[in-house]
Amino acid sequence: MGFFDESICECCVCPMQRVLMQLRGETVSIDTTSDEGFEITVDDAKNFILFTSDEFNNEFFFPICNITAVEFPSTNQIDLSPSKTSFKGECSCCEDPANRLLNRLSKNTSFNFIYLDTNINGFIIDIGEGIVIIQDELDATILKAISICKLAKILPSTPVI
Repeated sequence: MGFFDESICECCVCPMQRVLMQLRGETVSIDTTSDEGFEITVDDAKNFILFTSDEFNNEFFFPICNITAVEFPSTNQIDLSPSKTSFKGECSCCEDPANRLLNRLSKNTSFNFIYLDTNINGFIIDIGEGIVIIQDELDATILKAISICKLAKILPSTPVI
């Protein structure tokens, strides 16, 4: 992604932009630092901005740094950037250790992923630089790409009875 790899944005904003670029034209639900479950259509993602529209063709713009997660249908294949180790800045003290931990967790076990006021029980589908993709435990047709930098807790999931 060019200069992304050498910026402070490389471990969370750039990977989320990469996910959003692959969802162009799709209707998805995004969680931001201030709102949850905002349904939009991804028009474009570039220059660290998500360009969107809603069902009424109202245009919205979101700074990608404020997007914590994006929920999308499991029919979409998302290609994540490979994980890498950073040697300075926020990536080395926040994203790198959480990424290593996620890579050690079993993909056959359900976990409760908590970020902001949101939590989702699910299975790890994929992990890349700055992003973990979770399959919802209750609805396998839903995937959620969560910014690893925004994760607050990862707990063993409590079985749903």
